[in-house]
Amino acid sequence: MIALTMYVHATYMRSYRYVPPLLLLIIIMVWIYSLVPNPVMGSYAFTSALLFAVSAWLAFGFIDTEHETQLTLTALHAGSLSRLTAAKLLYAWVFTAPLVILLVLYPALLHKFDRTPSVYELAAALAGHLSLSLLGIACGVFFTARFIPRLTTSAPGLLAIVALALAGGGIHRMLPESVAFLAWLLPPVHVIMNALDAYPRTSGLSIWAACGFGIIYGVAALTIFVLLLRHKGLTAA
Repeated sequence: MIALTMYVHATYMRSYRYVPPLLLLIIIMVWIYSLVPNPVMGSYAFTSALLFAVSAWLAFGFIDTEHETQLTLTALHAGSLSRLTAAKLLYAWVFTAPLVILLVLYPALLHKFDRTPSVYELAAALAGHLSLSLLGIACGVFFTARFIPRLTTSAPGLLAIVALALAGGGIHRMLPESVAFLAWLLPPVHVIMNALDAYPRTSGLSIWAACGFGIIYGVAALTIFVLLLRHKGLTAA
């Protein structure tokens, strides 16, 4: 698995598909912290949502970095397409870890907040960013070329699901009570954002519950993705 992960890393680095989303994230981060001071948890709620969108973009261009023929050979060497896909998904989440650390520590160490965040707040921010990066990956992979071959369809579709996830709270309030439960089918991005933004006005346990829900949702979605991809096999989209 280590050798497989290193191969995935080398393939992705050569693709340079990560450059635009990373540049966008850094530019927005520097821009929002160019004015000080900023609220601690409100800022972390915003940057976690930003990471969700960037992670979805990264995943969108990550799964399809290999040519169809090369993918077949790699899957044979890996033992199965499912094993290769699992390695890719794990690597994608690990790839976002430095971004999580950057978004959490950059404003804290450079004194961009109106006060010094506590250790508990830093830990909660790390958990929130990690869970939202996982949710972003879980959204982005379903719009890859193996499922939706036309970019003119997949790109707007991904943008739509990202927008709907970010607006999930408002959608839940707008829907009639009889169908309001449908809003819970969306990735729980707004749940994590609201939990971060509301601290310390609400119990800190709400943050961990929200992050746990996000991770469970993300793992379940990625499991469905692997199963669907295994059912589809190595045939072209």
